[in-house]
Amino acid sequence: MLLFSFNPNKKRSYCPETFQKNISYMSNHFQLNLTKKMSNIILDTPFITYKYFEEPGLFVIDYKSSTEHMSLDEYQEFILELKQLTLEHKPQFLIDNSINRMYIVGLEMQEWTVAQLGPAWIGFGLKKYVQILARDLVANLSGQQTIEATKSIPNMFETRFFENTDDALAWFGIKVDLSS
Repeated sequence: MLLFSFNPNKKRSYCPETFQKNISYMSNHFQLNLTKKMSNIILDTPFITYKYFEEPGLFVIDYKSSTEHMSLDEYQEFILELKQLTLEHKPQFLIDNSINRMYIVGLEMQEWTVAQLGPAWIGFGLKKYVQILARDLVANLSGQQTIEATKSIPNMFETRFFENTDDALAWFGIKVDLSS
């Protein structure tokens, strides 16, 4: 398909302002399109990077070590943001990559977190949830306790803990390059 043609013998007038606007538009347009195709990142915050892989229906939460400095209010904002993003994308599979998570989820917040996310995720049909264990022992235990609290919810999706994402993907039965 021919998108445009160029005739070198044709006389043209040159307007620098129009030329610059066209170049700027094309540069921004194509850069945005390439970025969308090359990356599955849907949101990158100071504490967390969210990724979504449409084809297998996989949602990934990648915590950053900066979560060590996360406040209670910021944690609650994160959970509400996560709830909204997952409701928008409705994944079948979710990886909670907590390797770098340093935030300690207190008992009260564990219950609040489960109350926020559990019913929403059951509602849209999440099938499997994996938490990749945190390196920090206390953060690891608080994450595991939060997930254990979900087991009392009726019609709960399957949950597991793994030490790496390869094992999680194998349990899901999907193949995805998580680096993009």
